[in-house]
Amino acid sequence: MIKKILISLFLITSSNFVINMTKNNMSDSGTNLNDNAPILEKINESYFVDGEEVNDASLLISNKNNEYPKRLLANPTSNNWNMMTKNLLDGTMDFFNFNENDYSYRQFAYDDINKLSVQKTNIEPFNSNNSIDCLEPESIVNSDASISLFTNEYNPTEKKYLFDSGISTLGIIGDDNRTKVPNTELFPYRATGQIVMKYENVLNRKTGKYESLTFIGTGFLEGPDLLVTAGHNLYCDVTTTSNGDDSKEDYLNNPRFPDSIYYYPARNGSSNPYGAIEVERIYLEDEYYLNTQKDWGCCKLSEKIGNKTGYLGKISNFYEKDYSLVSFGYPGSKKGYMYETIGIMTQFEDNGWYYRTTLDTEGGQSGSPYRINVNGADYICGIHTYTVGNSYTGGIRIDSFMFAFLNSFVTGDLLYEITPSDYGFSDAYPTDDATATEFSTHTLDNGLTFRTRRYRTGYIQKEYVVMSSIRPEIPRKEAFIEYSFNVPVNKIEVELTYWRHPSTEILTNDNGSAYLQIKNGESWSNKFDILADSNNLPTDRTNPTTYIITFEQPIYVFRFYSEYYGSFFVNNSNRGRICIGNMTLWTKYDKYMPLNGSELEYEPSKWNDSYVTSYNCYAYSLNTKNHGFMQPGQSEGHNYLNTSNYFSKSVLISMVNLDANHYNFKFEPIGKYEQCDPGFYKVALVVDPGNDYHWYRQNYDGTWSHKPGGTKVTNLDNSRQVIYDPETCNRNNGYLNYSEFYGFYQVNIQSML
Repeated sequence: MIKKILISLFLITSSNFVINMTKNNMSDSGTNLNDNAPILEKINESYFVDGEEVNDASLLISNKNNEYPKRLLANPTSNNWNMMTKNLLDGTMDFFNFNENDYSYRQFAYDDINKLSVQKTNIEPFNSNNSIDCLEPESIVNSDASISLFTNEYNPTEKKYLFDSGISTLGIIGDDNRTKVPNTELFPYRATGQIVMKYENVLNRKTGKYESLTFIGTGFLEGPDLLVTAGHNLYCDVTTTSNGDDSKEDYLNNPRFPDSIYYYPARNGSSNPYGAIEVERIYLEDEYYLNTQKDWGCCKLSEKIGNKTGYLGKISNFYEKDYSLVSFGYPGSKKGYMYETIGIMTQFEDNGWYYRTTLDTEGGQSGSPYRINVNGADYICGIHTYTVGNSYTGGIRIDSFMFAFLNSFVTGDLLYEITPSDYGFSDAYPTDDATATEFSTHTLDNGLTFRTRRYRTGYIQKEYVVMSSIRPEIPRKEAFIEYSFNVPVNKIEVELTYWRHPSTEILTNDNGSAYLQIKNGESWSNKFDILADSNNLPTDRTNPTTYIITFEQPIYVFRFYSEYYGSFFVNNSNRGRICIGNMTLWTKYDKYMPLNGSELEYEPSKWNDSYVTSYNCYAYSLNTKNHGFMQPGQSEGHNYLNTSNYFSKSVLISMVNLDANHYNFKFEPIGKYEQCDPGFYKVALVVDPGNDYHWYRQNYDGTWSHKPGGTKVTNLDNSRQVIYDPETCNRNNGYLNYSEFYGFYQVNIQSML
């Protein structure tokens, strides 16, 4: 079994982080590209970079290399290694042992400690006893009784597109059935892209000059910043004869790494909808590094582009003869356009690594994913790597080791960063009721959408989001900023500091308070005491401290809040200023109920008045007091007294639809993990068979509430626990047992208020 591993984190000062800033230029399609990213020029039927023609990396696969002397490889310091890594940014190499049973190595060992220089005193060595949670695999039993592990894909928009389609000719098996992908920005295609590998200082033996060489291939995402491709796209002998050109041939078997690699997600001809992302680090298994066998590798990208495009699911050790599969990538002859091909698995090689397939491919498609459908879900089972004439094509199967290594890069969370400039706030401390009570929506380039409302909080001097609870002429001596997210947040890392020294700011834990608070029904609970002596809030705003706060239950809503109880003021001056800097969110990866911002606030005080017995659960779910103790179908004269099988699902739903038509609202079934359409919120229906029905509705903070008959509105179940899921909460109150769950539905709120 694969174990989860955990890393314990505490306080981290921001001065220990290096922030990567990237300048941009424009491609011919108007898309921002990294300054250093190769720009491919189309001249006739060929691509050129800096005047040099681009080739596809499959030309570098040559068996004759085995006839040549092999160069001496970099010597690892230990014989106990099975993976190696090359940092393309500084040129360093390392060799390490990866244990697939407990993920004893992770990419974070490099990125979090070496790259970001996190204080090592706060983080133990990375091993199976530590903590960043890996994505938990699930398993299926194959037809031959073998076990395959799998993880699901991540699609941030839920919109998919799949073809229904049932140049070198080396990889064309019979008729060419490849089909151009018309819209690469739809999932799963946008999780695949073209990769461009550039080699500097390659000797041209005919001219005596050193030249650069550029090659193209295909890669796909298996994590937010994890690019997977064929090994020969990452490490190969470029000083060899290709396409009849022997000017670089040195008659040595001397593979080398590219000097730079760029990934162009969802490239579509000359259009680069997501720009170009630089590869920071390459990873290869020992069998490929030493022998150029088992032809696969992966890369760490400089940007978590997968949080925006999504990334693909994966499955290990899968093979069934004649099983259908599909692949999509970038044929070298197709001018930078993505093509899809379908075929079947025909054989699994005796060496235990490679599939044979009938997929039609050519150079440039090396590194394309092999995608299969198992039990109604899609997974990547392999990586395209080679062709054998017009006989068959083939690729690497994802085995247990590969699966575990790829999975070690993917946490059970998605990470998003919010910087102070992302909010779009003005340089002011607003005090109006609208800003304090109405949400503003923020949509970031990293794919995150969130909402805020605030009081006495603004983006001050283009430095920080600042709360100021002290000013003499302002009656309310408080400040806050409330956040509402569409996905539940497990943990935050946030930079906090005073604006100036407490003696200037006046606010201390003796005369006021400052907390991170979480929603607790209609009120708030203190989660983190910002002013506590033990937290040592910095007084130098150029050197904030990053505080890491974990939530026991993933939450959709929290706020920063400060209040002043004292009586000393500085005339016409803002004080009590607490700064909120960069904030990283750890959000739940899958199997959560997303919000859309149209959910209703949980306000039982508006329902639990002297008229509490006048409304029931159905009226509460529809957010109306106008129709009293209403029953489904009541608008057309139906109720349980005169309707046969009233408590069956089909009858109840038909009754609600009658009301929807009569009262002009919309009522539609929706999946548990689907996001409601704008203007809709989610409700749930349960039944005590033959006796009664009951309704729940989802609150804006992600919890659920209900009104049992003529009793008070509550967000607790029959075990007195907050309801996070009406399908699994305790629905047995001792005399009615709502054991049947009839599903989730979305309701619009415009007409019933």
